[in-house]
Amino acid sequence: MKYICKKDCYVKNPQGIFQLFKAGDVVDYSDKADVCEHFKRADGKRDEPDEKEKLKSQLKELGESVPANASVATLRKKIKEAQEK
Repeated sequence: MKYICKKDCYVKNPQGIFQLFKAGDVVDYSDKADVCEHFKRADGKRDEPDEKEKLKSQLKELGESVPANASVATLRKKIKEAQEK
């Protein structure tokens, strides 16, 4: 998936090596790659957050504490408990 850099920066390229990117540079990352926030998709679409991130935001909306390294199953359980209260 192609991304466009929006500001000059040093970040890891798709091969995992730090590289200087200038504003406007285009780079091709894999679909599951962790891409810096200031890189925008070339097709203009936004990345969909994964299920774990959706569950974390749902827990925050319910006013519950969010464990940093909790599994998806644990997050689902905490949401269910919070909704039953």
